[in-house]
Amino acid sequence: HPHHDDKVHQNYIGTHLRVFGTRTRCIINAMSKRRKPLQDEIRLLERLIEKANIPIVSPDWKDSLLVQSMEDGGMGSLLLFPKSDVAERRSFGRVASEVEYTDDDGIPVLVSLNLDKEGALFEVDSWKVDFSSIKRRPEDI
Repeated sequence: HPHHDDKVHQNYIGTHLRVFGTRTRCIINAMSKRRKPLQDEIRLLERLIEKANIPIVSPDWKDSLLVQSMEDGGMGSLLLFPKSDVAERRSFGRVASEVEYTDDDGIPVLVSLNLDKEGALFEVDSWKVDFSSIKRRPEDI
C-alpha cells in the first residue's frame, strides 16, 4: 500500500529528528562493543547493498566488517565499521537504500542502510513503528 509506506516513512523521519540528540548519546555510550556480524545481519546487509545499486563497498567487505549493536530498545540497529582504520568520529551522510517488512507480530519495520559523509558504510538503522523489539530479521526482502 503506497499510502501506508509514505506514512511510515514520514513517521520515521519525524521521530528520528526528535530523538537525534538521544541517539547520538546512545552511539557514543556503545562505542567499545564491536564484533563480527551475525549471518542474518550479513544477509540483510547484502540485500541493502544490492538494493542501493551503487558501488559503495569493496568486494571483500565481509572480511573486514565489524558491527556494533546500537542501544535502540531491541530494534536491531547497527553501527558499521567497514575497516579497522575507520575514524571513530564519523557522521551521517545519506540513506543508500531502504526496505520495509512486517515483523512476526504484524508491526511494520523500516530498515535503512546509511552511509557516512565519505560514502562508507555507516549504519543499519532499524525502526519498528511502535518502538518495540524486533522478533526477527527479514529473510525474504
